[in-house]
Amino acid sequence: MFEPKVLKAIIEAHITKAKREHQTWDKWRAWYRSEFWGQTQSHDDPLYLENNYLYAFADTMVASVTPPNPRVTCIGRRDDDETVLAAQYREALINDVLYRMEAHNLLWKMATYASIYGRAPLKSVWNFKLRRPDFIALDPRYLFFDMSASRWDDVRYCIEVTTLTKDEFFKRAKKKRGAKSKQYDPGVVKKAQFGSFPKWLQDSEDPTASMNDDIRKVFEWVTVYEVYDFVNENYYHMLEDVEDPLFMGDLPYVFVPNPFSILTFNDNLLDIGGLSDSQLVERQQRRLNELDTLELRHAQSSIPVTVINEALCDNPEDFVDQVSTATSPGDVVRLHGRNAAPITAILGTTPTTTLSPEFAEIRDRIEASIQFVLGIPEYARGVA
Repeated sequence: MFEPKVLKAIIEAHITKAKREHQTWDKWRAWYRSEFWGQTQSHDDPLYLENNYLYAFADTMVASVTPPNPRVTCIGRRDDDETVLAAQYREALINDVLYRMEAHNLLWKMATYASIYGRAPLKSVWNFKLRRPDFIALDPRYLFFDMSASRWDDVRYCIEVTTLTKDEFFKRAKKKRGAKSKQYDPGVVKKAQFGSFPKWLQDSEDPTASMNDDIRKVFEWVTVYEVYDFVNENYYHMLEDVEDPLFMGDLPYVFVPNPFSILTFNDNLLDIGGLSDSQLVERQQRRLNELDTLELRHAQSSIPVTVINEALCDNPEDFVDQVSTATSPGDVVRLHGRNAAPITAILGTTPTTTLSPEFAEIRDRIEASIQFVLGIPEYARGVA
């Protein structure tokens, strides 16, 4: 049995790790949403260019691996009539649940999470309102689990992070009349500290974060950690920095001890947390965007600037105004030159510099590296 002191230490260790990991996830999510440059753009220098290979890959990959109408076929182990009929009933039940839960959207979201973050947790619950099983694709930042296990079936614990408003928390803590299930410990409830929404659960790269913060400031929040102990088959609700549990009981489901499952596409060879496709091409993506931005700035700086030799012009101010406003075909500009100077001596443009051919070569090499790592040929995105 996990001692309360051990549970408190485990939660604190996961929070410390999450504060570092979530910053990287926020960055990758911003890249997926075409927000690579974030808030670095300024009014003085707005030239930033982005190549969004993460979205292109995730969109192509998810469309390939996610069936538009998920269905299963159940085949009995025996050929007798009773087994065949039972298999048909089970197949109809499973496919009905898949249809009602809109499994296509759920699988699409999980595949996107697994590609961008490296893993996608899924929680199975019983929906009392709908009176059927329900499945929730969790944001990976809201689930901690035993990283020391070699496979998912051997994890010793899972911890779901739940954020509750003050009203929601006391609604849980309030003892209902005639309720058979245990309620929160009143002594531990008094130790709950309410405040702002946890910073480490917020998106540090979200440009609309300030707006979300304003909405969250309306409420007082508390974080409850729901701990599933699969070794001793116990279930806890814990508060941060409080050793005693709010609630302790048996696991919620008898036939499904671990209601969580996890989807990963790549193995990181270190733990079962998976490997993100974003991490595999992070440096190439960054260098490609920087290279294209430099090329764009070079293109802008190479635009010729009109130069006027005022020493050979009688009224340079008037001539400058005429040249700057003569932008339509057929416009006429009057010029009073001195000493019969030719127009080429009075009016000219600044020389333009050429871009090094190595720019194109380096860019092609970076693009080829990204496409090789992600495995996305150009024709998959409609390129002839």
